[in-house]
Amino acid sequence: MNTPSTCRRWGWGMGLTAIVGTVVAAGLLTAVLRGRAPRPAARNTLPLSGSTPTRSLTREPADRSSAVNEPTSAPVSTASQRSHNGKPAPEAAQPRMTAETLQAEAMAVVVRLVDDCPRSTDALGLLGMVHNRYGNTAEAVKCWQRCVEIDPNRADAYRSIGEVAARKGEYDEAVRQFRKALEVDPKAPGIHAALADALMTLGEVAEAITVLERGTKALPTANDINFTLAQAYLQIQEYGLAKTDYEAVIAVRPDMAGAYHGLAVACGRLGLAEQARQYQEEFLRLKGEERKTQEGRRYKFQGLILDREGLAEILTDAGCVYFGNGKPEPAEELWLRAAFLDRQNARCRTQLAFLYRQQHRDGDALRMLDQVREAEPENAVNLLAVGLLCQKLNRSRDAEDAFRGVIKLAPGRGEGSRALAELYLQTDKNLAEARDLAARAVALQPSASNYSILSQVCYKNGDLSASLSAAQEAVRRDPGNATYRQLAEFVKSRPSRK
Repeated sequence: MNTPSTCRRWGWGMGLTAIVGTVVAAGLLTAVLRGRAPRPAARNTLPLSGSTPTRSLTREPADRSSAVNEPTSAPVSTASQRSHNGKPAPEAAQPRMTAETLQAEAMAVVVRLVDDCPRSTDALGLLGMVHNRYGNTAEAVKCWQRCVEIDPNRADAYRSIGEVAARKGEYDEAVRQFRKALEVDPKAPGIHAALADALMTLGEVAEAITVLERGTKALPTANDINFTLAQAYLQIQEYGLAKTDYEAVIAVRPDMAGAYHGLAVACGRLGLAEQARQYQEEFLRLKGEERKTQEGRRYKFQGLILDREGLAEILTDAGCVYFGNGKPEPAEELWLRAAFLDRQNARCRTQLAFLYRQQHRDGDALRMLDQVREAEPENAVNLLAVGLLCQKLNRSRDAEDAFRGVIKLAPGRGEGSRALAELYLQTDKNLAEARDLAARAVALQPSASNYSILSQVCYKNGDLSASLSAAQEAVRRDPGNATYRQLAEFVKSRPSRK
């Protein structure tokens, strides 16, 4: 029984981004302003909502026909024109790219990575994913087994071994590996559904339902669990329960064709003929759209493009491992190479921006963030970083434009309003608007830091009463913060203005 691929796929790249931190607003603010990567996230977790995710190495990349045309020039490191072994950087002289040369490059990079970082389970995991990507599953499993020998808490390694076993029809072994993964991390995404799939294939539907119901408690918003649970209920003819879970799936994923097919079957068995007909029509419509999309991707250079994108992801992950092991030079070169291969790859450019801020190369960092903006114009977190870096470089007009863009893209968040209020506070302009912005930030996110900004803006506007009230609220929310206490004491000591 198959769940949607978007629910099942989970590659080693998911964990690798955690080495240098997921791209969430608070971490990105720290990285841009202080020139260091955000604090690493927990090892076996997916990036948080709002982050720039890492695609699985086995997942089909998005269709980007423009990638056929190679860039006129590769990104160039101003720090070094050589790779870390003294040879010219990969982009310096480009041979003709074929699927075979790209695959060879991927293998060479990850083999060298393991040689350079022999005790890194991330390096071994990535080598396993590359072997798996190119069909060498036996070597892939060896890599993942070495991972759990070094670190028995790698849930992703157990899952990867289990997925290979399931593809080979070894469902008992798949169940064993998936159970190990859940023992290590009961909230690991995707594993409840994978385990249930294997159990249902073995005919253990009741046990699969038990696993899935436990999964809904651990991960109440996991759509893959709801989908698989609906499938299980359908098997045991609990059509009402199946209908409820399918409806929960399409409430989150209204484009999931399989859920509409399940609804059509469940409604038909429940005697809801009209609903069954409507769901079947929607299923056929969505399947037709899927076929058109697939046919549109069958163009001449598809294989090469997908391999270029896949190689770019591998190089980005390898760079993260190097960076996490204190080796920024090879990390930079791999990220630059990834940027050359895939002009839409935002993740490698974001990592480069982190690195360049560390090295006080603010111009290069801003250039990378601008490229991310071109690739992902609706990425509010990146646009916030652009604005903060422009502010640091005294490009106030550009910073203002960026912050207004953040407010437009994320009206339900307070970061853009706060950043623009701080900019006006710093430049001593538009102070009335700055107060409105700071008040909006507090309304959306009533944090101590936002109350501190509101206090300062109110003081600048001459409203000492409101300023003191906001400063005292900041102290109340974070009583250990000396800066907030000093702010409150300062405002309280000022004579009132009549």
